[in-house]
Amino acid sequence: MPYIALYRKYRSQTFEDVMGQEHVTRTLQNAIQRGTIGQAYLFTGSRGTGKTTVARLLAKAVNCEDGPTPSPCNRCAMCVAITQGTAVDVAEVDAASNRGVAEMESICESVRYRPMEGRYRVVILDEAHQLSDHAKDAFLKTLEEPPPHAIFVLATTEPSKIPITIRSRCQQFDFHRGTPRQVEERLRWVCQQEGVEIEEGAAALIAAHAQGSWRDGLSLLEQVIAFAGERVTAQDARKVLGALPADLTGRLLDALLSGDAAAVLDQMRSCWDGGADPSRLLSALVEEARSRMESALAANNPADGALAGRLLKLVYHLSEAEAGLRHWERADLAIEVALLSAIQSPSQVAAGSLAPAEATAVAPPRPEVSEVVAATGPVSRPDPVTASPSTEREPSVPPAAAPVAVPTDAPPDLALFRKAWPQVIQTLRADRANTSLCAILKDGRVGAVDDGVVTIEYDGDRTFHVSRTEAAESRIKIEAAFEKVTGASVRVRARLAQAAQAATQKIALEEPATAPEAAEPQSGKTGGVIPLVEEVIRTFGGEVLDEKDPFAGD
Repeated sequence: MPYIALYRKYRSQTFEDVMGQEHVTRTLQNAIQRGTIGQAYLFTGSRGTGKTTVARLLAKAVNCEDGPTPSPCNRCAMCVAITQGTAVDVAEVDAASNRGVAEMESICESVRYRPMEGRYRVVILDEAHQLSDHAKDAFLKTLEEPPPHAIFVLATTEPSKIPITIRSRCQQFDFHRGTPRQVEERLRWVCQQEGVEIEEGAAALIAAHAQGSWRDGLSLLEQVIAFAGERVTAQDARKVLGALPADLTGRLLDALLSGDAAAVLDQMRSCWDGGADPSRLLSALVEEARSRMESALAANNPADGALAGRLLKLVYHLSEAEAGLRHWERADLAIEVALLSAIQSPSQVAAGSLAPAEATAVAPPRPEVSEVVAATGPVSRPDPVTASPSTEREPSVPPAAAPVAVPTDAPPDLALFRKAWPQVIQTLRADRANTSLCAILKDGRVGAVDDGVVTIEYDGDRTFHVSRTEAAESRIKIEAAFEKVTGASVRVRARLAQAAQAATQKIALEEPATAPEAAEPQSGKTGGVIPLVEEVIRTFGGEVLDEKDPFAGD
């Protein structure tokens, strides 16, 4: 007899065998018993939680020779055929490979005819969210007025991709992930049935790696049994799964909390020498930090409360690193960079700051730029001693994004925004959709702050940088980041640094002129033209024929 995988061999054959989904199975059993069987169901949930299994059980329950019954017999011809996947009245369709209009029309055409053997024709659409838009439209008409002998079951891991017009016509059931304890108990039961002895630590480790998926748990168990044989130890499971010893994870976390970069690198070297999987290393660190954080919160004293705050920030930092791991070619290097960037100076660690975002979170509200200008005066230039109090109130900028050096003769509001500029970029970087925008902004600097307008300058011939920064969507994001970091509501503009210098030189040359004609624009010259127009003229050639203020009257 050919070998059958464990997840298929021990697939639930009755509603009572389904674990962790009582809210689904009880509802379906009551509906079958009362004769209120729906004509369309939508099963949602992560992989391996039993969506397709329950769909098959529903097909058995309504087509069993003893039914419709909430407890199918699994002995009659219909139950056996459905278990073996040979029932002509039950169609299990993979929507990922049958996603077109033609396939959907064929399915809808087939359900018009009465069932050949059972009471109902049951169509199970697995991964239903992968149907094309036109196929979903073609399915909608049949779903609006289904034949009385047809039952549709849609299974999906992404219900948000199912149109609301379809979802509203289905009874939706959300399948839950299994808890580690539930998955562990199931694994122990399967080992008992298979005659395999398994250590408590091994079952717990496999259940943790399954992440609530019953199918993943059985697949991992099967892999470990193939390696270890009839006696599975925690060491065997750790080798197969690429998991780290708990003491090594603990030492690495201790090094992170103490801010010892050399110890962190040493522990990382031990991890790589042991063949640790990069993604699982981060997951293990997050779990260890989370476990310690729960213990610290349970202690309910100030010292442990401060430790819990540091651990919370570390968990956030590691989770971000785990999400961005796929963008790196060398995952080991990415993890080392992420862990070292989480280490800060002893004073910052003592204050409980392990994430750059804290500076933003605790920053006091900032005055409006106009208020700062009004308080300091647009002409006066304070010396460094006078300007120091406002500087001391700035949020601390992380070492990875050092602030731009501020000239001593810069106005206080300009110094404020120049110092906040790296933190603004850091705030935008929190959203991965802003990656390309942040790469552009890193080449810029705050060049001027005037009447609530912050001007971003770029060196060289970076006209693309200017146009991207000037885009409406980019300006909205940058202005929001400025307000989050400084508390000031500003508008953002962009220009080339050379254009700003040219405008300054022009003003200096025109100051001696006293005739009114000196201030009037002349045909064929670019005086007074905005920098973007100057750049267009310089790149493509041409001359200015006329200038007009768009806000002036006719």
